[in-house]
Amino acid sequence: MYCSVIVSSRRRLSETTKDLAVRIASEEARQAERRYSFVLHEALEGSSFVELIVEGREAAVNSLVEVLADTLPYHVSRRLRP
Repeated sequence: MYCSVIVSSRRRLSETTKDLAVRIASEEARQAERRYSFVLHEALEGSSFVELIVEGREAAVNSLVEVLADTLPYHVSRRLRP
């Protein structure tokens, strides 16, 4: 399943915050157990968001969303990609 995990803010996100979100996702992908494994395909950045395009099971995507939400003080959401 392809999914977008989006970290967004009403204001601009700093480059440091965007980089941190990508690094967290990359580390989670590398260290995840088999059941929670996923592939980080791409990171798209805008002024107030970073969109992480991942492929993996629903449990893996949910785990990533939880980690990002617990770590970053911004809105974290997900949506399925066609």
